[in-house]
Amino acid sequence: MEKLVGEYMGMLSGEGLASEKFWALEKRVNEDKRRPKSLGEFAEWLIPNKKSFLSMHVEMRNSLTHRDSAGTARYDPQMLAAHSQGVLVLSYGAILIRLGLSDDEVIDIVKHSRFARITRKFRGLYPSN
Repeated sequence: MEKLVGEYMGMLSGEGLASEKFWALEKRVNEDKRRPKSLGEFAEWLIPNKKSFLSMHVEMRNSLTHRDSAGTARYDPQMLAAHSQGVLVLSYGAILIRLGLSDDEVIDIVKHSRFARITRKFRGLYPSN
C-alpha cells in the first residue's frame, strides 16, 4: 500500500497543471480499484491449476444461479463447500498481501492456521497438470 501511495504522491508532485494532475490521479485510483493486485506466489501455491479453478468457479456459479427444473444444483455439496472455503482463504490472503505482507509470510500464516486443513482439501481439487 505504501508503494501505491508513493506512486500517487509522485503523480501529484510532477510537472503540469494541478487540475490535470488531479484528473490523472482520479483516473488512476479508479483503475486501481477495478484492477486487482496480482496475488503472485500465494495464488500459485494455493491454486496449482488456475484454468481448472476458474472453469469450476464459473460452472458452480452458473449451477447455483441457473438450477434445473427440479431446483437442484449439479455439484456435490461437499465439493461446493471445499471450493467456497478455498475462495475464502484466497480472499483472506489477498487482504494480507494488500496490507503489505509478503507472499511467503501469507503462505506461512495459512499453513499454520486453522485454514491448513481447508487449504489441503482446496489444493487437492485443482492439482497442477
